[in-house]
Amino acid sequence: MVTIDIIGDEATAEYQAAEQLANLLRADLQPQEEGRILIVSNVTCFGQKVKDIDLVVFAVFPKGIKRRVRCRTQRAKNSELEDKQARDIRFRSFCLCIEVKDHSAGGVDLQGSRALVQYKGKWSDVTNQSEQQKYSLIGFLKDTVNWSPYVTNLIWFRNLTRDDLPGHPHNWMPNEPTLSWMLHLICQQNIPSYFHLGGYYSVSCTGNDAAADGFDKLQEAADFFSHVERNLGKLTRERLEKITRTAILKDQDYAKSIGEKLVVVRGRAGTGKTIKLLHIAHDLCVNHDQRCLILTYNKALVSDIRRLLALAKIDTDVSSATVAVRTVHSFIRELVIAFDVYSEVLGGESKKLEEELDALVAQRSITRAEAHRRTIAFYDSFFFDKYEQLKESLLVS
Repeated sequence: MVTIDIIGDEATAEYQAAEQLANLLRADLQPQEEGRILIVSNVTCFGQKVKDIDLVVFAVFPKGIKRRVRCRTQRAKNSELEDKQARDIRFRSFCLCIEVKDHSAGGVDLQGSRALVQYKGKWSDVTNQSEQQKYSLIGFLKDTVNWSPYVTNLIWFRNLTRDDLPGHPHNWMPNEPTLSWMLHLICQQNIPSYFHLGGYYSVSCTGNDAAADGFDKLQEAADFFSHVERNLGKLTRERLEKITRTAILKDQDYAKSIGEKLVVVRGRAGTGKTIKLLHIAHDLCVNHDQRCLILTYNKALVSDIRRLLALAKIDTDVSSATVAVRTVHSFIRELVIAFDVYSEVLGGESKKLEEELDALVAQRSITRAEAHRRTIAFYDSFFFDKYEQLKESLLVS
């Protein structure tokens, strides 16, 4: 028998989604199958770029559960991927981060393998958010409990039917996904490999490590944010109170200028300019339903502000009011990528790197997270080397 446990705040919509998911999973499990599934709702990845994850699912099946899946597979570690066809796959463990979306069909735009959702008449990229959530969860688990499972990121559209979704490849779940549907999506990211001793293809998120240890590690990570909240230092608590206290903008003359023209906050070092800025951003987000962006040249300050915003319970969902924090360079890098300026300056170098990294991931020589890290490092170094050329291309665009 497979047991399913849920942890989280029962009063939240995410917990209700976890209960619905648990019931859907139970309906697709066989009585003879053994294992455990843990669903954690409202996970806060403290200090990460994207801190809020609706659901994290971790499952272990000691004897494996077998499903027939049409997917590509790998016969040996450094071999080429085999052609896609229906094969029996044995699943031993998996770790998922799931973004839950309750938009109607009119509020969702599916473009190839990319999904956009509507917020205040504008479209937000939920596919990119889901991808960032994966790396935030990986970084958070590594930092807090020194655990690095292979994480598969999925998006659950609870108001779209199967008929509303196009054919694969994508990472989307319809309103009533089966376990088999989810396992199919897992195989698109975590390629099944051949287990020669057993003579079958298998999927695991922990490699040869003891997968069962993951339950304790995930529980510890889920409790981490609550532990931080309970043990705030006096200085952190005072800063947090200044940021989240009563609305600051309603009685201020300069409030009318925000969003209309440049507003400068001046003061000597240590006079509270950053706290003032965060107080304004918090008020705009919480009381005026606005989306704010904070830019700084200081990477350490970015981490500090992210931790404070997490403690202030600011949402990081792309389809809601939020406060985002970036370094100036990372933000400009995102812009030049979005405007496809890199491809003009790089020529074929970025495409070549992408193909090389995809091959290494397919051969299981590196993880997808490591490929992501190398890509960012490549863009960073190229950004500084080709700054003037990139700037000129961006201005022309």
